[in-house]
Amino acid sequence: MENEHLSARFDKLLKRYRSQIDRLDLDLPPVGEIPATTEEPPPQTPETAPLADIVEEPQAPDARRSPETPAAKEPRSSQAPDVLRSPETAALNSEASALPRLEPPPRDPVERITLATPPPRAVVSKPGSRAPRRFPWPYALAAALMLAAAASWWGYRETALPAHQAFALAPAQLRGLVLRDNRLYSTDPQSQILMGFKADGRKLKAEGKLANPVLGQMAWIDGAFWSSSLGREVLYQHGAGPEHGVSRTYTTPNRHPFALCSDGDDLWVGDSQSNLAYRYLIGHSLTGTALTPLNQYTLPGGAPAGLHAADSLLWVLYSQSRHLARYRYDSGTIKPVDETDLSLWLPLVHPVAGMTADSSTLWVLTDSPTTLHRFDLRQLRWK
Repeated sequence: MENEHLSARFDKLLKRYRSQIDRLDLDLPPVGEIPATTEEPPPQTPETAPLADIVEEPQAPDARRSPETPAAKEPRSSQAPDVLRSPETAALNSEASALPRLEPPPRDPVERITLATPPPRAVVSKPGSRAPRRFPWPYALAAALMLAAAASWWGYRETALPAHQAFALAPAQLRGLVLRDNRLYSTDPQSQILMGFKADGRKLKAEGKLANPVLGQMAWIDGAFWSSSLGREVLYQHGAGPEHGVSRTYTTPNRHPFALCSDGDDLWVGDSQSNLAYRYLIGHSLTGTALTPLNQYTLPGGAPAGLHAADSLLWVLYSQSRHLARYRYDSGTIKPVDETDLSLWLPLVHPVAGMTADSSTLWVLTDSPTTLHRFDLRQLRWK
């Protein structure tokens, strides 16, 4: 109500003295002095502004006043009309300045804080409900792989054969060793009986005869047995049938055949008194089988005690070092591939009487007493 009463009185004053105010450019100081403070002044509104701020308006440049007019050089406060200095105006100004000031609400200091990273969000679940759990798939997969690897290793450990196994064949005195149709064959020179048995030496039984009283070693090629004789420069081809009699004799002048093997097409012969190995071509004609020398190879490890040839590789078991070496052969040369030491299981006191092999197993027959040695090629240390 007081504000409306003051506003009505002020409107009457403006209407009464409008013509005189328009002709003056006033610069009046504020009526009330505001004490100094460090706080920012509150924003002025038409209800709280002092009278001087309301009366004073921006004036356009006064083109009617000349610089020569003495009144222009006087202070503007001296040019105020008597109306504005009247007791009524002063009372109006004092009442306006006495009005209560509207203080702005205090600022929240928290709103000025800027966070580099957004605050974490709290997961609020309903009362009595459980938070969802994710199944730990990576850990479960790793555990499954570890279990599978352990099971595989354990199964291999239970089923894998050791690197070396020995099977006694005494009291039989056997010489020569041939692998044929997953079965091993050897011969007793005294009785000239051909014996067949399994790879572990079990179920030893007679399979016929092989006529060679001084048998050295044996080989199987083109459906027939071949044999060498100790101390003789000859090779024997045996016929078919249970007797396996000698069908043809081949002399080898200045050569001492001992170790025999076949790669499926050719006959390989190791010399017992030199470090040489010979390769023979077996030809067939109307007159019979012909044995033609092909190549001669020098073995760097000495005299061979056993031979095996397959997949362009020549396997040589040396009689003195008991090292098993593998060579890649071509038309006239051999190149070393790798070798392994078998002297721990094949001591020199037991002469080698025969040798044969397949892709994963090596069999060696020794004398005094007759023993069959089986080696797992995958577990031998090759270098």
